Amino acid sequence: MNITCSQIKLFQFCPAAYQEKYVVGIEKDSPSEGRAVGTRVHELLENHFRARLLLKDRVPLDTDSEAEALVQAYCGHYPRETFEVVDVEREFKVPLRGQHNLCGKMDLIVKEPTESSYLWKVMDQKTEKAGSLSNLPEKWAVDLQASLYIWAAEKLYMR
Repeated sequence: MNITCSQIKLFQFCPAAYQEKYVVGIEKDSPSEGRAVGTRVHELLENHFRARLLLKDRVPLDTDSEAEALVQAYCGHYPRETFEVVDVEREFKVPLRGQHNLCGKMDLIVKEPTESSYLWKVMDQKTEKAGSLSNLPEKWAVDLQASLYIWAAEKLYMR
């Protein structure tokens, strides 16, 4: 059985919602406008980092949409990132006990030079409404997805 962090989080939050979505197959109506912007930002960041991975020039963005303006601001805020892009949108399936696998997709794997070697990092892009308190650094240490993705990255890259 393949298990994702989204499935685990939904089950923890509401087993009935998990049942509806993953067992019965009931999907919500179309995504909200906010979710559509977040999806577009994610696509644009994927293209940005994939270009870095392939050592290509960044593609200039039009700022006609909210998503493109957000990514333009991101690129302007972090113009000289020192990390090396190792992987972009890395899909994975890591065996757990028995017949189970942890599955997912890591947004970005990078390694940053240190004095003696590299510091490997798993990066996950999130968008949220201004003023939201759901993505604060103090919450990352107890975030299930962050913890499981770091564990999976160790299995995939540190063999």
